[in-house]
Amino acid sequence: MTSTGAPTRTDDVPAVPTAGGGSRPASPEQVRDELIERAAANAPELADLIRLFYRHVPAEEVNDDDPVDLVGAVRSNYQLAESRIPGRAAVRILNPTRGKDGWQCPVTVVQVVTDDMPYLVDSVASELTRGGVQVQRVVHPIVVVRRDPVTGERTEVLPAADPADPPADALAESWMNIEVDHITDPDRARELETRLLAVLNDVREVVEDTDRMVTTALQLAEELAKEASEATIDGAKLLRWLADGHFTFMGYRQYELVHEDGEPALRAVLASGLGVLRQDSLAARSLTAGPDNGAQALSTELLVLTQASAQSSVHRSVYPYYVGVKTFDAEGNVSGEHRFLGIFSTTALHEDVLDIPVIERRVREVIHRAGFPLQSYSGQRMLEVIQNYPRTELFS
Repeated sequence: MTSTGAPTRTDDVPAVPTAGGGSRPASPEQVRDELIERAAANAPELADLIRLFYRHVPAEEVNDDDPVDLVGAVRSNYQLAESRIPGRAAVRILNPTRGKDGWQCPVTVVQVVTDDMPYLVDSVASELTRGGVQVQRVVHPIVVVRRDPVTGERTEVLPAADPADPPADALAESWMNIEVDHITDPDRARELETRLLAVLNDVREVVEDTDRMVTTALQLAEELAKEASEATIDGAKLLRWLADGHFTFMGYRQYELVHEDGEPALRAVLASGLGVLRQDSLAARSLTAGPDNGAQALSTELLVLTQASAQSSVHRSVYPYYVGVKTFDAEGNVSGEHRFLGIFSTTALHEDVLDIPVIERRVREVIHRAGFPLQSYSGQRMLEVIQNYPRTELFS
């Protein structure tokens, strides 16, 4: 939306009078606000929406834009949002021009309209980066709208409504206008749209199932605590710690141990999946190779902590962690596993190692095996070294 021939916006904004009768140059924020008002004046029917759209955009990102293009971007998003069934996202990628669209942008524009949820901007930006395009600017207002509950047709936009407390018959939506590197290949654009829709669906599944995943972790912690062994007490503490804001739960599934052709394998329990692991699969996963190493899966060690081999599609583009809690039969043999998938929160990544269940015991044992009392000078020096280790490595 950057203007290709318009004068610098400071030339169009009057200087600000001072108390002494002189004047001083307008601040960048004043230039932005004046530019937004000029855009609003060009489209009175969208004036309040235009103000909402740009009011949180940093001045340096918008002050060289032409009001015509600011209006065009809002109108284009408004058109995309005309009809949308709640629970489904709308995505399109375009290269607008003045001749064809009435507004222009020197780069490609990715537009998204969906229900407002956590993780949206990070997840979309990460997927665009994985798709090989660099994000240059993100405008993402939260817009309150009313829609026909059957058709999804938009009946009203409520720019003044509080997205955190919308009217009972309205919903808060995230409208994104993202500028990225120029994409000229239509097939590549369509592929990227498909990938973005898949990511947005993942986000929805995670958000919808977060409470159930946390509840499942806490219920499992209660069951473990009843066993009253060192391992189960540690496992219960870890699950409670994860559920207490230290882990972004992305998926859960229960598995049962089976034998196929004489080989051990994990098979998902039907209808047990939550989040990104909702989709049921009848296929059993062999434990003789790959991340589900048979020796590890069949060992009597209660917890399995391992990093996934694929990057997360939700929130941050990192490799998530599996936290597995094994189940055992009456003879003490492994019978299955509860598996949680997610990423550690920023709080968890900076937590004192002595405050992290399971890790705390490991740290104390390492220092003890080195022959140092924890409170001794050498013990404290060793602890200081361990404190500097990435928390994700300590879980591996």
